[in-house]
Amino acid sequence: MFRSFNFIFERVRLAFRENSEYKANLWTAILANSVRLFVLMLFFFVFENLIGEILGWSNYDFMLYSGLILAGQKVAYFVSVRKFKYHLLVGDLNIILCKPINSLLFQFFKRLHGAVLIVCPILVSFVVILMFLGDYENYLLAIFVFLFGMAFHSLYISIFESLAFFFKESGFLVNLYTDFNYSVNGFTPKMMENLSSVFYFIPGALCGYFVIEILLGRVEQLLGIFGILCLVFICLCFGLKVIWKFGLRRYEAFG
Repeated sequence: MFRSFNFIFERVRLAFRENSEYKANLWTAILANSVRLFVLMLFFFVFENLIGEILGWSNYDFMLYSGLILAGQKVAYFVSVRKFKYHLLVGDLNIILCKPINSLLFQFFKRLHGAVLIVCPILVSFVVILMFLGDYENYLLAIFVFLFGMAFHSLYISIFESLAFFFKESGFLVNLYTDFNYSVNGFTPKMMENLSSVFYFIPGALCGYFVIEILLGRVEQLLGIFGILCLVFICLCFGLKVIWKFGLRRYEAFG
């Protein structure tokens, strides 16, 4: 356990050092995410008259929603298994397996770059400030659901990436998931409920849609499916563990 904490601490320390050595990367990341957040908010402001009545949200709610989904995606994207197929194809996993650290934990924090440790707190701070400046309620529950949604997102990404153990080219599965998730975030799950209620179980719904609904005092819908969400979360954790257990056996035998 101590070795794991020490590894995470060292990864964070080295990531922060990157910011002093590669300042251009840091400022580029801040600029790129600022532009992305602005474009996302602009999109919702333009279509507020069309979807605002359906959702019962104001422009301020849409602005907060934009920050929530971007912050949630950014944190989950970098604290997860990423680009795993490349490590398998070039044999880098052999190096990782020789290290005195859990290989899955190593993969979760491997892509923790310095700019991320600055951009993510900025986005989260932006969200928290908007949240507490607005006329909202149920703050603690909203924060819990937001964190729960980020964990959900990280698990989804990690599972699709880890399928590279069994597929030589698994990138299409990862792209399929990310494209689907980003597309739904652009319209909120409420707009898709006539198609299927499954849209309420994607990470973006937890990080964004349900957080806004909770802050507005509408918690009944989430409470109605929260038990199923917890069950799905447990299944995802178990599924990731199983994939790595059998994947490492396969890799050791044929890698």
